[in-house]
Amino acid sequence: MWSRIVSRLFTSLVVAWASVTATFLALHALPGRIQDILAGDVEYPGLREAIAAEWGLDRSLPEQYVEFLSRILRGDFGTSYVLRQPVIEVVGSQLLPTVELALTAGVLAIVIAGFIALLTAGRGRFSRELASFVELVFASTPVFWLGILLLMAFSFNLRLFPVSGAEGWNSLVLPAITLALPTAGLLTQVLREAMEKTLDQPFVTTVRSRGVGELVIRWRHVLRHALLPAVTLGGWLIGGLLGGAVITEKVFGRPGLGTVTLGAVLPRRTGRAHRRAARSLHPRCRVHAARHPLCADRPEIEGPMTAPSHRSFDTAVPLEAPQDLVCFEASHSLATIAVRRRLPFGLVLSFVFVAFLIAASIVPSLFTHFDPLVGDFSEGLKPPGWAHLFGTDRLGRDVFARTVFGTRYSLLIGFGGVAVGLGAGIVLGIIAGQHNRILDEAVSRLFDMLSSFPGVLLAMLIVTFLGQGMLNIAIAVGIAGIPKFGRVVRAQTQLIRDADYVTQAAIYGLSRWQVFIRHVLPNVLVAIPIIATVYIGSTILIVSGLSFLGLGPQPPTPEWGVMLAESRDVLRVAWWPGVFPGLAITATVIAFSVIGNHLQQRFEGRLA
Repeated sequence: MWSRIVSRLFTSLVVAWASVTATFLALHALPGRIQDILAGDVEYPGLREAIAAEWGLDRSLPEQYVEFLSRILRGDFGTSYVLRQPVIEVVGSQLLPTVELALTAGVLAIVIAGFIALLTAGRGRFSRELASFVELVFASTPVFWLGILLLMAFSFNLRLFPVSGAEGWNSLVLPAITLALPTAGLLTQVLREAMEKTLDQPFVTTVRSRGVGELVIRWRHVLRHALLPAVTLGGWLIGGLLGGAVITEKVFGRPGLGTVTLGAVLPRRTGRAHRRAARSLHPRCRVHAARHPLCADRPEIEGPMTAPSHRSFDTAVPLEAPQDLVCFEASHSLATIAVRRRLPFGLVLSFVFVAFLIAASIVPSLFTHFDPLVGDFSEGLKPPGWAHLFGTDRLGRDVFARTVFGTRYSLLIGFGGVAVGLGAGIVLGIIAGQHNRILDEAVSRLFDMLSSFPGVLLAMLIVTFLGQGMLNIAIAVGIAGIPKFGRVVRAQTQLIRDADYVTQAAIYGLSRWQVFIRHVLPNVLVAIPIIATVYIGSTILIVSGLSFLGLGPQPPTPEWGVMLAESRDVLRVAWWPGVFPGLAITATVIAFSVIGNHLQQRFEGRLA
């Protein structure tokens, strides 16, 4: 027992050291010199040399690394260049609100999951199907969109809870619910499956024969046995809640690590983004303060706005400036396993919807005649109707057209991220799944290191290092998914490696390479379409979250996350700009999840 504990502690230290080392190397791998980044646009003789001397950047890389490790061991995590404060003080002052939110959401998620599992486990088919659908919706809904919906319903309309801040218990209610529901979606699935297996055990039959009531049996006997599988999710639960808390804090304007993190990684060019977005309007557009109450306190802009040369969407170039801050969640990669069995109608509907998404991403002009980049302020914030199915946004652009054209970005980056993660995961998983124990241990520790970061936070950090752009976002999302793909491929490789027919092939004289090419690799690749389909939904969640945060495509690009971020300013007077893009994200994640789960069920037990 003690040897196992020591081994686990040593492994944790190795993973922590690898994470710290990767952070150090990533900082030095940034384009350009660090002193140039710190100096910015300031030109002063000797400034960069002084910065290099003050920060120790004039030393060799090994010397800087040793100093870096020694400071961390002493508890010195450096000084924030943005806040001009020691990092340990910044984290310490903001840690309590984040932990408070994460713990509250975790307790609430456990309560919701236990309640639903107690009511639906072992019940009729309708109850199970309904519960599965609710779980899928919870897990497929972006955290930032769920927060927007709760704000519209309970803050703007009913005025029951404050819109932002962290004063009093009522300011914690909506953020905790927002963070808890996606987590409850997964926990409910795990608890219900475990309870249904436990209900068939002999000891439950014995307890029933004594005349004990069904509710008492479920509460006192079945639930405690079913909690074990849920406990194994504890590590993921903590990381997911902390990652989600970082995003939720930004949605509700709460203090915490989320605000600090986003303030550190996001460029401060919001004003430039707004000016560029305004210049993307049709040249006939004019801003008149009297035309809309939201503009009553803004000065009138005389003369027509100048449109950019790329009037057509197909030739438009996304702008390179970020938008206002707000956020995601991580999302979680839960939606992929939230449903166990779906009706054929749901499967057919999912295939039809995915076909529509693919068609809309290839030829969006088939479904709308509006240009998603052209708007008219005289048509601003028109409610849904025959002229505009989804209404218009504050700049007079058709929301339906922007939603349809936004499919291109979500699918392109989503498929690209899956390709990156799948390619690297296949290679690393196969290497780890072979007989070499040293390589297996090394790759497994790499997976542990990547998994120690919540998916959306890891993607945020990678985008910060690589820079914005569709390719960089796809790479960031793909790297975040490498552990998921790699572990599945590793397990499948080990399963096939030890199969009887593989052993017999080696006995008959086939070389190890021939056995791998003819028998192991083809059977491993059978699982690839299933893994890829299941993960696409999670990838789209992360992509939309990054865009919502300002780290993805920039305004006026009609990407779903960008549209939701832009809708925050008009939530009090118009609900449609903040509803339909979120519905598109949720429906897309649900469709891919249903298809992926169907493939998983159909080929379960046949992959080897």
